[in-house]
Amino acid sequence: MTTADQIRKADASPEQRIGLLLEHLDYDFPKSIVDVGANVTAEVSRPYIEQGWRALLIDPQPLCVTKLASKFENYPLVSIEQCGCSAEHGKMELYIGTDGVGSECSTFSQHNDPWMDQARSKDHITVTVERLSDLLVRHEFREVGILKIDTEGWDFQVILGLDFSRVRPWVIITEEYLWQVDETIAKHTHLENNDYVNLGFVGYNSVWADRKHGALWSLGSMRRWLRRVNRYPTNKMGLPRVAFSGPLDEHIDISDEMKHAGATAVLNFKLQGIDLAVATRIAEAVIRAVHPVSD
Repeated sequence: MTTADQIRKADASPEQRIGLLLEHLDYDFPKSIVDVGANVTAEVSRPYIEQGWRALLIDPQPLCVTKLASKFENYPLVSIEQCGCSAEHGKMELYIGTDGVGSECSTFSQHNDPWMDQARSKDHITVTVERLSDLLVRHEFREVGILKIDTEGWDFQVILGLDFSRVRPWVIITEEYLWQVDETIAKHTHLENNDYVNLGFVGYNSVWADRKHGALWSLGSMRRWLRRVNRYPTNKMGLPRVAFSGPLDEHIDISDEMKHAGATAVLNFKLQGIDLAVATRIAEAVIRAVHPVSD
């Protein structure tokens, strides 16, 4: 099976698709990965850990930390922190997901929307939260090749706790909660204002790269992958379109990707009554607001 076939497989998880995308970025990353919201498997980080990368796995749930410690006990370059991440240090209430202890849906977010109303329970525990920059200093991470954030609607607050003047991850992967329109726009704007380039979308995640790497992070470096997934370019006259901030002025249509994200959400969490057309329109409005493109 080719890489393109693997990416197109309906049962390929977003984490697997992210891994395939990263394989197509033609650059030699610093061999370090930070995983905020690692849960019980650290699925994005695991392949890099097995290749000998240094890793910092962060999760606030005791069961997740216990399972991570057991899973990676024979990997001396793996550090694990039991805490949440936010813009400021302190204590917060973590709401447990409806899938129970060790939940993939646990969140600090109190936002009400069709997703959260189904995925978040009323049960909660009090946990410590840290600024990500402080954790990186504590563990002496002076360079980060990949920063992956999956905190169920809290990613922007995690990013606000990262001081880019101290550590600049080469690549940032962040989950998109498109029901949170203001937070999504603020997150994209914050990353762009800090000189990160939006490389595109994989499932319900966006992938960003530090602009200082120039053409290596432009759409040109993604051309092979984009062609394999039939997205280089598609319908240049259509909307919505994403303007890549690299040297090449090209655009791709992400509407199918966003529909895939909505379908994945329904599949994973068995949500009922979610209008995918509405979800897609919200996604399109967000992308147009963040990435205006003129013909």
